[in-house]
Amino acid sequence: MEVLDAAVAEFADHGWRGTTFEGVAQRSGSSVASVARVYTDKAGLLMAAFRRASFGDYDNLQAAYAGLRLHAGMSVDERLGTIADFVSGVMQRVAPLISPLQQAIAEDERIRELVEMARARRLSTSQELVRIISRDGQPRGGAVEQVYVLTSGETYLQVVEELHHPAEAYADWLRSALDVAVNGRPVAAPD
Repeated sequence: MEVLDAAVAEFADHGWRGTTFEGVAQRSGSSVASVARVYTDKAGLLMAAFRRASFGDYDNLQAAYAGLRLHAGMSVDERLGTIADFVSGVMQRVAPLISPLQQAIAEDERIRELVEMARARRLSTSQELVRIISRDGQPRGGAVEQVYVLTSGETYLQVVEELHHPAEAYADWLRSALDVAVNGRPVAAPD
């Protein structure tokens, strides 16, 4: 098991406080020294684990969205479906890391700084998403903020865990919610 995959599992199983370099090293079959050489502190390890769970081999959110090729002749409905499926997959992978991340934010200044930078990038990505899923180039007021909230891990947890909707239904809900947020109520096709 790779170090980052082991870190994802360790943070999910033991939280922010309970995860150690030793646990990650043991789970990955690496030495503590090799983990510490690459990830100099637990904050960096958590953020790298979060990125791995979120984006796989992509470096960041923008690169992951670019990998979806949302502009290549797709209709708005196809883009909405692709985005909703992508976000749903990401959320299913990162859901176990949200609580450890929230613990870390409360306790670690470096994590707070890294998360603030990530939030700024996510806001920028939300602006881009609004642009590419707008049906007429005139998105509703507040659409960027709504897309930002709709695509958050916290929203995913509320829909799936608190409201007890199946994770499989989340992508359909999200597609519809994004369309309403950006375009208003979709107009039904004529008979």
